[in-house]
Amino acid sequence: MDLETVSDERLESTNLGLPGDPGQISPRNIFALIQRGAVSSDQRERVTSLGPFAELVWQPRDNWSVTLGARYDHFTFEVKDHLHGDGGDWDKRTMEQLSPMLAISHQFSDWFVYATLATGFQTPTTSELGNRPDGGGGFDPDLGPESTRSLELGLRGKLLTRSLSLQGATFSTRSKDMLSPFQNGDDDLVFFRNAGRVDREGAELALNWLPTSTFEAVLAAS
Repeated sequence: MDLETVSDERLESTNLGLPGDPGQISPRNIFALIQRGAVSSDQRERVTSLGPFAELVWQPRDNWSVTLGARYDHFTFEVKDHLHGDGGDWDKRTMEQLSPMLAISHQFSDWFVYATLATGFQTPTTSELGNRPDGGGGFDPDLGPESTRSLELGLRGKLLTRSLSLQGATFSTRSKDMLSPFQNGDDDLVFFRNAGRVDREGAELALNWLPTSTFEAVLAAS
């Protein structure tokens, strides 16, 4: 089980640039001389995550293995806005998902083959949640997590002699509700929204040659 917590103080203001000719300013003094305008964000952010997980491995026959696993992620995002409203209320959002996985593998002679089907879950960061397009305080109520599903098939083993080995894999990944950045007009601020779906497919292949215990050559492509 994973348990994590983090607490941040966020203070943001508009950037009015540097006085005079920026080319005449020493790099070590840039941050001290930046002119700041109106405060746009003043809040305390706290994130707590709980992630219990488990795996069950079953070997129905010699050289066969089946792994069934799952992970449950529960995130609590809390924010206390000192700038908007009454400047003291805590706002809270929760994001959670159960992510199962299944893997099957088989070993025969000097070869090992496997197939893995897995799901994933990724929440926005507090920075992505904190930049609200409507200019309000707290977290963006419309921004949610990404979810991913992936399938991977692979093999590895020896070729001809034990000094030559081959590894290969092909994979297909589908991500939904991707976090996509955008801007409003000429505003420099970057906001985020859940938009669309992304499919990724690929393959990897590597050939390893180990003629002696002190020399190795690798040829790889993806």
